Amino acid sequence: MYIAIDGGGTKTEYLLLNSAFEAVARRMGGPTNHERLSNGFEGVRAELEQSMDALLATAGSTRAQVDDIVAGMSGADDARQVAQLEGIFADMGFRRAMVCNDGYLPIKGACRGGVGIAYNCGTGVCCAAVGEHGERIQIGGRDEWTDDAGGGVWIVQRVFAAVYDEMVLQTRRTDLTRRCAPLFAQAPADPAQMLGELQRSAAAQRGLIEAFFGAWESGDEVAAAIGERMIERGVAYIRAACKREWFPSSPVQIVLTGSVLLRAASPKYLCAFCSRVEDALSRRVCWKKAAREPVWGAAGWLKERNGP
Repeated sequence: MYIAIDGGGTKTEYLLLNSAFEAVARRMGGPTNHERLSNGFEGVRAELEQSMDALLATAGSTRAQVDDIVAGMSGADDARQVAQLEGIFADMGFRRAMVCNDGYLPIKGACRGGVGIAYNCGTGVCCAAVGEHGERIQIGGRDEWTDDAGGGVWIVQRVFAAVYDEMVLQTRRTDLTRRCAPLFAQAPADPAQMLGELQRSAAAQRGLIEAFFGAWESGDEVAAAIGERMIERGVAYIRAACKREWFPSSPVQIVLTGSVLLRAASPKYLCAFCSRVEDALSRRVCWKKAAREPVWGAAGWLKERNGP
């Protein structure tokens, strides 16, 4: 038996695979990003133990029957964190487990040969690359520390700041204020109320992201500046990955993933982003969108590690 894991800051998905690497059980659990849990790695351990035992019980299996685990986990950003997370699996009695950043999973799930670049804009931003000889690099993915631009949290913060500037500072006028108004009971006439609702409501946050892309489409200058920063940073991350010269085959495969790019972004925005990337790379690109959940990338990696 094998277990594939996609661990994130809001939820974690688990697949139990048989010897033919077919899914026989599936479970959705809680967050496993130690950086976003109040009790850190102990919180990760508690979630893994509860959800993995429940997953195994569904198929009448035990920990001793698991031959290998591949876990792509948000927050696994350096060797120390990877070692600590792999140690949790060892302490649980699993014989073999590989932990990597979850940013690598879409490459294994969508790119031919498991080689390419993944640009992920979800809650946060991460660019990951896997080369033709197994080389790996993660670029960004550390929020403000790496000046990530384009994740959902980042967009919501910039949109709120733009509305705040117009309503309170009475400086830059923006169509974002009008577009955001229907999302709130008292806002944006009361930005403090607006912020409180944003901090409590995921639906309000999604609404702000949709308002941003709508304002960008309409040519609003403030939204255009936010979008330009997103594109500029994304281009820089992907270009840095290509500079490693791990992709001699042409075209280079780039997979777009994450809720911002797959669900929120408009076709016009994605076209502009892809065009800027191609101009910066000066080479052919094979664009892909993640068609399946990232956990299937972990499943593919398990087959790569254990298959014939």
